[in-house]
Amino acid sequence: MHTGSDLYFTIWYGVYHPADRRLEYACAGHPPALLIDALGTLQPLKTKGVPIGFVPQVKYESRVTTIPLNARLYLLSDGTYEVEKPGGGMLSVADLAQFMSRSSLSASDLDEWWKYLLQLHGDPLLEDDYSIVRFHF
Repeated sequence: MHTGSDLYFTIWYGVYHPADRRLEYACAGHPPALLIDALGTLQPLKTKGVPIGFVPQVKYESRVTTIPLNARLYLLSDGTYEVEKPGGGMLSVADLAQFMSRSSLSASDLDEWWKYLLQLHGDPLLEDDYSIVRFHF
């Protein structure tokens, strides 16, 4: 980043090691990834770290977790949940996490969340980006 440019970005970065089901990850100001086991128990995967470009020469921490069998991992942008409610206020990552942990593993859980957002927001044109990816282990 150029000094004084006011440019920055957030990122969640992970490396999965399938042999021992280990996931190493780090976060730079990005929403946590959501790890949900087969029983619906939620583990937000987040580390401390400011967006890249905010502060020069920042050290970022990383963490390691073991991915349980039949777990789901959701990687997302903040626009996936920061949606205005008709009466004011916004949804939060906790709202998305609660929704996904109640949802059974199916091909439609992402569609169900999208339909919920459309019903709540009332307009298919969202104010922010909308990106979500689900991994099944």
